[in-house]
Amino acid sequence: MLLGGVALNNLLVELKLLNDSAQTEKYIIPGIYCERVDDDWIAIQNAIIAEADSVFTDKETLATICLSGETLRFEEQAEIVLNCSESWDVEGYYVVPEHPNGQYLVDDPMWLTNLLMLCSGLRLQGKEVVVGYCNHQMLSLASANVNAIASGTWLNVRSFPPEKFQLTEEDSTSRRVKWYYCPQTLSEYKLPFLDMGFRAGILGKLKPDESLGSTYADILFSGAQPSSTNYSEQQSFRHYLQCLREQCNQAHRTTFRETVAANLLLLETAERLIKTFHGYGIRGQDRDFVNIIDVNRSAIGALEMSRGFVLERQW
Repeated sequence: MLLGGVALNNLLVELKLLNDSAQTEKYIIPGIYCERVDDDWIAIQNAIIAEADSVFTDKETLATICLSGETLRFEEQAEIVLNCSESWDVEGYYVVPEHPNGQYLVDDPMWLTNLLMLCSGLRLQGKEVVVGYCNHQMLSLASANVNAIASGTWLNVRSFPPEKFQLTEEDSTSRRVKWYYCPQTLSEYKLPFLDMGFRAGILGKLKPDESLGSTYADILFSGAQPSSTNYSEQQSFRHYLQCLREQCNQAHRTTFRETVAANLLLLETAERLIKTFHGYGIRGQDRDFVNIIDVNRSAIGALEMSRGFVLERQW
């Protein structure tokens, strides 16, 4: 089916009907998960995109580029994807990067560097780039001039987990932990750690800036101990997505240099506040951004060195 023929055509026709029913503005052409960029993967991508060109004729198309965490660790692999994508007759790309080792916040600067290099290269083709399964670490993609990042409620839509599409989950009841996203530290905290801020009298410093337009977490700062409030899961993810949306708008500026400066300032501010909060016992545990700041700094610096000259002129 993946190499063309009636089966692939039927799949794309069915997908077109679903898009028409949902009244989408663009088609996302399906792609295959790439464990390694080789001739087989390229042949399948070419076949799917060629068939889509004959089916998706009434709206713009985005080609899916879904890469394994291991693939993105190697610069030459990303370069091959860039080279072969130049022949695809599409208006843009939907990039799905797998996080290595199932990490939520990725601590590998090579992975993030190659993702920024890939996305900036795709944008320099004059194409639209949307990156899927993102969390706030991907705000640095603004430096690569991406058009949008896509995120969601739970962790399995804020980082790409291939196993979710391969395994049938057993029915089970899990107890979800409520998290609060502090946009100025790029960290998320469990409510008991917010209680530490309440105890120290500095809880207000964790409240989001009004410019982000989120009132979903206001109950946490109403004067009561945060863990004793009725802060809900729905409020948690709505607050996260509202803040992330506005941070995306603020991260992208009119020039490459301004965008890099804004993103580095965001990281610098987060680093300073995180150190302050750690002194009061306020920690994000595995969602603390303290060890990720240098990862993002490193990736942005590598992008500046490699593509800064071109991006300054083709922003």
